[in-house]
Amino acid sequence: MIGMNLKKKFKVRISHFKHEYYTIDYTEHYLFPSWKSLYFWFDQTLTSGTECWSLNLFTVKEAEDLVSKINNMNDIDQYYKIETEKMNKFKAKQREYYEKNVPYKNKLMEK
Repeated sequence: MIGMNLKKKFKVRISHFKHEYYTIDYTEHYLFPSWKSLYFWFDQTLTSGTECWSLNLFTVKEAEDLVSKINNMNDIDQYYKIETEKMNKFKAKQREYYEKNVPYKNKLMEK
């Protein structure tokens, strides 16, 4: 083992989630893979409080099409760059809304 020249391996797989839905998982590892699924930024409205990173579900065709375009971690980084931009735009709009329309989040009324 000493002196072994290990090279990182990149792998992508499609995993069945439920019914007709699938996830895309990826890993970059030396010896033991640690699989991660693709997530996307989900938001409903500026005031709903429903915003989060959520598991991205695909049909078989959608998953196969996307996997055919993913060749390395740079492609994964590009995917997350787009999703992070969506999140940042949402957060900026939300911050602007609250600054204009909500004078305070909580206010303790002393008596």
